[in-house]
Amino acid sequence: MAPKKSSRDVQTLLGRRIRVLRSARGLRQEALESRGLNYKYYQRIEAGRCNLTLSTLQKIASALEVKVEDLFHFPLGSSQHLPEAQEVIGLVTAMIAGQDRGALKKLQVFIIEILDRKP
Repeated sequence: MAPKKSSRDVQTLLGRRIRVLRSARGLRQEALESRGLNYKYYQRIEAGRCNLTLSTLQKIASALEVKVEDLFHFPLGSSQHLPEAQEVIGLVTAMIAGQDRGALKKLQVFIIEILDRKP
């Protein structure tokens, strides 16, 4: 059974995921001000210090051009994962969304080679 996550843990994971999605799109936090999100409030969101409403989640998803459910693609299980590894996973996930099968296969081969792992 996975350990129970507090709402604070989920807020932190959500903030990290949102930061990864924003960074993958080459956006600065300030740029989201023009998309209807207060800059100071947005900083607190990415820091995991806000309990977000559905309306705010929709604004964020719209600003980042993703579906609301894409904001929640983060692990809820083990806390042993390095936050940095989770950020890389989120960044790669955002970058490969919509790629064709051939591009994904090339990426798989590249990752296997760079990590010196066997498939």
